[in-house]
Amino acid sequence: MDGRSRRGEGHRLRWGGGRVGASELRDFVPVKRIALVAALTHKARMRVRGDLATMFCKRVAMKIKKAKAELEEIRLAEREIVEALIGNYRTVSSTSTRAARPRRRSRRPRP
Repeated sequence: MDGRSRRGEGHRLRWGGGRVGASELRDFVPVKRIALVAALTHKARMRVRGDLATMFCKRVAMKIKKAKAELEEIRLAEREIVEALIGNYRTVSSTSTRAARPRRRSRRPRP
């Protein structure tokens, strides 16, 4: 058993892209058939794993994009609140400094 099929002496393993169909598997010797099925199964698993990783990355990217948009909305809302608070602080500060200024006494001596 040197890897050739029973039916054809020159029949070689043609799995360069997974082109071996189920009907052609009968042409291979049992050891080669098992190896081919194992290799094709491994290839399919790796392809699925890659597709799953791609899906996961796309989903995470979408969530990150949505989170960044929400964060920007929160920043804008907080900026408006801070600007309103600063305006109120300035109003209160200017009012309190005017009220806290001591009145100038006249220089006339008291009788």
